[in-house]
Amino acid sequence: MIRWIGLCLGMVGVLSGSARLLAQNYSWNNSSTTWENSASWSPAGVPGATDVAQFEVLGTVYPATLRQPVLNSSVTVRQLRLSSHAQFSGWSLSGSGTLAAGDTSTGNFGLMTQGTGTFTIDLGNGTLTSLTLNGPTGSTGGGMVVGSGTQLVLTGNTIAQVDGTAPITLRGGTLVLDNSAGNPSLQRLTTSNAIQLYGGGATIEFRGADSGSIFTGLTGTLAVGAGETRLRTVASGAGSLTVNFGALSRVNPSGHLFFENIGSGFIGEAGQPQVLFTTAPVTSQGMISTSTSTPIPWAVVARRSSAGSADVVGRWANYHSVNGVVATTTTSFTGNFNTASAGTHVLFIGPSQAGQTITLTGSNALASVVLEPQADNTTLSIGSGGQINTLGIMLSGSRDMTITGGSLFSTSTPGPRALIVVNPTTRLFTSSNLAAHNSPVTISGPGMVVLTGTSNQIAFSSPQNVTIGGGTLRATATNFNPVTATVSLRGGVLEYDISNGNYIFNLALGTGANQVNWTGANDFGSGGFSAYSTTAGRYLFVNLFGDARKLTWNNGAFVADGYALKFGSPYSNAPVAWQNPIQMDSLTPGRYLVREIQVIRGAGTDADRTILVGVISGSPTTDLLKTGSGTLELAAQNTYRGNTLIQAGTLIVSDNASIGTGASRSGDIIVGSGARLAGTGTLMPDDATGKQVIVQPGGTIRGGHPNESDAGLRTGVLAINGPLAIRSSAANPAILQAEVHRTGTDTANVSRLNVGAPFFVDLDLGSNKLVIELINPSGTPSLLTHETYNLPLITTTGDGRIRLNGAVLDPGTAINRSYYELRPSQIASGFDYTLRITADGSGGGVALVLTLVPVPEPSAILGTVAVVGMVGWAIRRRWKRDRHSEVLAGV
Repeated sequence: MIRWIGLCLGMVGVLSGSARLLAQNYSWNNSSTTWENSASWSPAGVPGATDVAQFEVLGTVYPATLRQPVLNSSVTVRQLRLSSHAQFSGWSLSGSGTLAAGDTSTGNFGLMTQGTGTFTIDLGNGTLTSLTLNGPTGSTGGGMVVGSGTQLVLTGNTIAQVDGTAPITLRGGTLVLDNSAGNPSLQRLTTSNAIQLYGGGATIEFRGADSGSIFTGLTGTLAVGAGETRLRTVASGAGSLTVNFGALSRVNPSGHLFFENIGSGFIGEAGQPQVLFTTAPVTSQGMISTSTSTPIPWAVVARRSSAGSADVVGRWANYHSVNGVVATTTTSFTGNFNTASAGTHVLFIGPSQAGQTITLTGSNALASVVLEPQADNTTLSIGSGGQINTLGIMLSGSRDMTITGGSLFSTSTPGPRALIVVNPTTRLFTSSNLAAHNSPVTISGPGMVVLTGTSNQIAFSSPQNVTIGGGTLRATATNFNPVTATVSLRGGVLEYDISNGNYIFNLALGTGANQVNWTGANDFGSGGFSAYSTTAGRYLFVNLFGDARKLTWNNGAFVADGYALKFGSPYSNAPVAWQNPIQMDSLTPGRYLVREIQVIRGAGTDADRTILVGVISGSPTTDLLKTGSGTLELAAQNTYRGNTLIQAGTLIVSDNASIGTGASRSGDIIVGSGARLAGTGTLMPDDATGKQVIVQPGGTIRGGHPNESDAGLRTGVLAINGPLAIRSSAANPAILQAEVHRTGTDTANVSRLNVGAPFFVDLDLGSNKLVIELINPSGTPSLLTHETYNLPLITTTGDGRIRLNGAVLDPGTAINRSYYELRPSQIASGFDYTLRITADGSGGGVALVLTLVPVPEPSAILGTVAVVGMVGWAIRRRWKRDRHSEVLAGV
C-alpha cells in the first residue's frame, strides 16, 4: 500500500510539473507595480521561461491608476508582448533587474509591440546587459518585432542584446535608441543580426547626447524591404552623432530608404550626424544603387525641423568613404534639363515667376532628377513622344507641380522606377506614362501623386508591380487600369477620383496581375483606400474578388500581424464602402492581438468617411483599434468578442448595426480622449463578464448619425444594451454631445442615448464636470431664445438608473451647475437652463433632461422691479432657477 501511495504521489508531482511547463499567457492586471508579485498578473502567478508576459488594457480602465511595471530581479520569459493600455498610450518598464525573452520557433519572437503608443524600457544598472532577446530567423519573426503605430524606446540604463540569428524586424513601427537621457554613453543595442525594415513607416531612430554619441553595436546588415522606410537621426545640442552598421542591403526592389535628419542639414554634411557602413553600399554615378553600371535610385536623404513637420527637403543619397551617407551633388536648372550631360543629377528649381510652363526637349540619360520649384504652379511639358530619361524622380519642398505628356521615366533603361514626394502636404500632378518601359514602379514619400491622364498610365506589356509604399496615389478608373499590374499596398493609400460616377474596386486578393495585396513573399505593409469627388453623392466600393467574400487578418495576401488597414487621405472628401467581411483571428482565443483600422480625416465633410459593410468577427483575445482623425462607420451586426478601442476620430454604429449581438456580446467599448462614439445602432458589451461602454476623460459620446443628411438619423438614438460610464478627470471633462433640430413652437428633436434594462449610467465626474455640447448644424432649424425646450439627453429602461459620482439620482432631482457645463456659449447665454432627472424613461426608467427657458427681457425685468423692487426680483429669479434643486451633499 505504501508503495502504491508513493507511486501515486510521484505521478501527481510529474503531472504538476508537466502542467507548469506548458506555456501560459500572463496578462499584467495593473494591481501593483511589482513584476515579481504574483497578484500583478492574471492568472495569478509570475511568468516563467515557458510563458508569455503580455501588457494590454486589462485593469487599466479609468479611474484605475496606471501602475507601470518595475522589475528588480532577473527573469526569463518566452515572449514579451507590449500593447497599449486603456488610456491609449504605451507602458514603461523600469527597474534594476534584467529580462530575457526568446521563442525561436517559426513565426515567434522575443519582444513584440502592437496597437498604438510609446513603450519605454529602462532596465538594469548600466553596466550589464539588461535586455536579452532571441527568436527565429526570417521575415515573420525575430528577436524584436515593432508593429505599425507603436514606438519602442530603449533608454536610461538599458543595454539590449539580440542573440542567435534572430533579426530585429520593424513592421511599420519605430525603434528608438535613445542616448539623450539617462546614461548617454551606453550602446543601447548590440547585435550582429540584420535589422529589417518592412512596410511603409518602419523607422529606426538614433537620439544623441549633448556630449556626443557613437552607436557601434549594430554590426549586422540594415535590410530594407518594400515601402517607404526610414533611418532617423536626432542630435542633441552641439553633440555629434555617429551611427555605424555592418552593411546595407535592399531586400525588395520596391523599397525606398529615407536617411532623415531632424535638424538644419542633411546627414553627412559638416556638423551634421553621420551614418557609416563597414561595407560601403554599392554606388553608381554618384548615388547609392543596386547596380554598378546603371544608377537605380532608391535611397534618399531628407531634412526637416521635427519628425512631423511639413518642411521636408530631399535629395537622392550617395556614399562617401569618410562622411558616410551624403546627398548627391546636383546641378541646378531653371529651364530645359533634358539636354544636360549624361549622368547628371538634376535639381530643377524652375523659373522664379509663378504659373510658368517649361518644355523639355532632348533625351539624355540622367542619373536622377529632383524637382524643387521656386514658384507656384510650375509645369513641365514632356511632349507626346518625349521622356525624362531617368529611373528616379523626386518632388522636394513645399510647392505642388505638374508634369504633362510623354513618359515620366526612361523608355529604354531597365530597372525599378521610383516616384517620391517627400513633403506630406505636397502633390505631383502628372498625365505622363508610368509604364513605357514595362518596369515596376514604386510610389512613396508622405505626399501625393495625382494621375490626370485620360488613358491608362500603367498599361504594362507584361505583369509588373505598382507599389504604393507611402503617401497617396490618386487615380481614376480610366488612367489606373491594373489589368497587367499587381497593386501592392506597402504603407500608402490608393485614392480613386470618382467624380464621374461610383466605382467598384473588385480586384482579387493575390500577388498576380490584376490583383491587390498587403502581403507577399517576405514582403508586408499597411495600406488601403480613399475616395475623392467633385460631385456629391459618389461612392467608392471596395469588394475584393467581387463577391463580398470574407477576408482573414494575417492570412494569405491580406493585412499581416502588426500592420494597419488604412483609409482616407489629407484630401479625401468622399465615402469608401468596404464590402468584405473581416475575420480578425482564427476565432479561437489565444495570445492577445490588436487589429488596427486607421482612417485619416481629409476635407472633413459628412461624406468623408469609411463604411465597413461586412461583419467583423473575432475571438475575445483580439481587439479592434480605431485610429486616425477620420470617421469609421460600422454598418453590420458585428460578432467580434474583443474590445473596441477608439483612440482617435469618430466611430459610428449605424442604423440596424451593432457591436456585439445577443449570441456574441463584445468586450469593453472604450472611447479615448479626443475621440467620439456615435450612431443609431446598438452596443452590446458582455455585462456578464463586467464589460461596459466607457467614455474616458476627454472623450465624447452622442446619439444620432452625425454624417447622414436625414434629419431623423442625425437626431436618432444610440442604444446601449449594457452599462455606460461617462468619466471626467481633473484635467479633462467628459463630453455628452447632442444634435438639436427645432421642429415647431417649443418643440425640438434631439439625439440621445438609451440604456437598456437593468443597466445603470454612471456619471463619474470627480472634481470636474460633464460638458453638454449642443449641435445645431448649418441648414437645420435653429432654437429660438424666446421658446422653451425640454431635451432628453439620456434615457434608461426599466430598473436602469443614473448615478452621479456613485449616488443614484431619483426622479425630480435637479443637478447643480457645478457638475456640468453647457456649450456652446451662445446657447448657454441665450437661455436659462436646468438639468434634471425625470421619470420619462421607458418602462419605468428615468431620463436626463436639459430644459432651456427664455432669459427674461430687460423690459420684463423693469416691469418686475416696478412692482416688487429690485431685491424682490432678484430673490424671485434665484428661486426660479433653483426651485427644484436639491443639494447633493457629498455627491
